[in-house]
Amino acid sequence: MPSCAYRYRRWLIRHCLPIGLLLCSPAWGQVPAVSLAQILKFSLANHPSIDASQAQIAMAREAVQSAKWQFYPTSSVVYESVVTESNDTAYTADEQVMTLKLQQPMWTGGALQAGVQQAQAGLAVSQASAGELQQNMALQVVQAYGDWLMAWNQRQIRQQQVQSIKTMLLQVRRRVDKGLLAAKEQVSAERQWVSSTTRLQQAQTMEQTALFNLSQWYGQPLVSAQLVGNPPSPWVLPQSLPDLLNLAQQQDLSLQRLQAEVYAAFAGIGAAQAKMRPQLNLRLEHQIGDYVRTQTKGRSRLFVQLSSRFGAGLSNASDIRQAQWQLVARRAEVEARRRILKQEIMSRMVELQHLEQRLPPMQTSLFSARALLASAQRLFRADRNGWQDVVNAMVVRADAEVALDDLKATQLVMSWQLATLVYGLQDVMYSLDQADPSIVNYTSSNPEISLNEEHRY
Repeated sequence: MPSCAYRYRRWLIRHCLPIGLLLCSPAWGQVPAVSLAQILKFSLANHPSIDASQAQIAMAREAVQSAKWQFYPTSSVVYESVVTESNDTAYTADEQVMTLKLQQPMWTGGALQAGVQQAQAGLAVSQASAGELQQNMALQVVQAYGDWLMAWNQRQIRQQQVQSIKTMLLQVRRRVDKGLLAAKEQVSAERQWVSSTTRLQQAQTMEQTALFNLSQWYGQPLVSAQLVGNPPSPWVLPQSLPDLLNLAQQQDLSLQRLQAEVYAAFAGIGAAQAKMRPQLNLRLEHQIGDYVRTQTKGRSRLFVQLSSRFGAGLSNASDIRQAQWQLVARRAEVEARRRILKQEIMSRMVELQHLEQRLPPMQTSLFSARALLASAQRLFRADRNGWQDVVNAMVVRADAEVALDDLKATQLVMSWQLATLVYGLQDVMYSLDQADPSIVNYTSSNPEISLNEEHRY
């Protein structure tokens, strides 16, 4: 007779297990879906590197304010107390003297204006660097998403391959047991199953690695169930290559940063040249107390100061030449960046065109592989070919599916990366926002960089 513990276990299995399975079903335990647009938005809003770049921009803004404050008077207070010997005739009156000073620069030879220009150039460099960081992060996020998409597709295909080969292995085992096949056929079939299982494990490892990388960008753990859905379509670039190059040069943040550095180098020349000119300052002093004469009230004085800053030897002339060569170097870097950008856009366009040309033949190859597998299975059921032909056809079909999915994922990644370089991150985020209206509109944290017209290069 069954014991009480046995009856209790049967009761749990009969009544509680269905409830547990119901609660664990997707209808009860769905995970929130996460799109590429959301990952990009959260990574660009919450990554520590973005916080650091924003702090750099804030510092640069304060530097601009500090440079502008140099045009205003400088106030200072000097308090002195002296202890002397009794026979010291130089200090016969007060022992404490306090002087209030107010100095106003009247003419600095362009030094103050050059300081403001350098600070403004530093702000422009910080803003462009922050935008460049966001763009590079977006490119990396899109690449990480493409890596996950390729790994996930490959895992799905390899799982189906393993299941199909396992089914074939069971059929081979039954035929061996009936004496229709030799035992070595079972060993060969098991070797094929192990090989397909190894490929599945490799795909699973790739998927977990890609998920970890995406989770680092997103700031929260992710699972494939959250990402499965309708991925964004590849970006279509209808413009011609010259138009794309012009758009890329207008949007390229690296180029904007280098142009801001050219502006900074130009301001550096002005600062070096200002050292060769004299400075005219007006200083107002009010002195309370006197070391020599006893007085009952303070005295005020007005000074006009004309000073020079020639430096040691001909160091100022060397500083000017150094600043001029720095300007030459910065302009050369701008031209080098234009060429690198042109090469990058052209190479990406050529590769995208190559992927588009490869797509129809690979689709045809997959269709042929599926037809080959279906034919091999029919012939195997009719005992007109061996199981090896069926397994080989399964491997060919799986490899064709993996190759086609990898090509589509690569096309997706490269098209969105190229669109980011050509149209800018803000337009790309807007397009993703239209495809995924559940996220908040993206607003770039970097305002458009504007320099004085006469200093644009």
